[in-house]
Amino acid sequence: PECLMGLFLNKIRNIWVKKNINEKEVVISIPDYSTAHERKAMLESIKISGLKCTSLLNESSAIILAYGMHYLKELNDKPRLVVFVDLGHSQTTIIYAEFTKTLFQILSISSERFCGARELDYLIAENVTFEFLKKYGNDPMTSPKAKVSLIEKINKSRKALTGNKEMNLHIDSLLDGEDLDYNLNL
Repeated sequence: PECLMGLFLNKIRNIWVKKNINEKEVVISIPDYSTAHERKAMLESIKISGLKCTSLLNESSAIILAYGMHYLKELNDKPRLVVFVDLGHSQTTIIYAEFTKTLFQILSISSERFCGARELDYLIAENVTFEFLKKYGNDPMTSPKAKVSLIEKINKSRKALTGNKEMNLHIDSLLDGEDLDYNLNL
């Protein structure tokens, strides 16, 4: 894994060189739940890439620093409580932070390493499958092709729900010539 990450970071460094950015020092953010072994592996990856790591920064620290610096002019001495929810593909993190003009402080962090958008997709797929099974008597999750098609369509529809309150999930001939029509809504 270290070599693969090193190659990825080296590719980034090569892009920088093409854009005449000759910086070799980097600050890398890593998940808060990273173990000492994973942190050491990341440092080894950075070394392999030819970059110099000045700091490994927890994602939560990076998030509150970015927020605090962006809203610095709006902050005052009265504490502002902000909650950040990071729903990733495979993990979810919730950060409670407090901001004043002179202090950015993390109050609490909760991470669930194996609960993210992917799991939401599978929960939606279970519900859609139940309805399809009830209507047609066939389970699309038993067919690899139908399962992949269903999960991909759910993923796209879920992303579209960020800007819409509802989304029609339609797949022509999902299984045994039967179409899927399902309405997703918030």
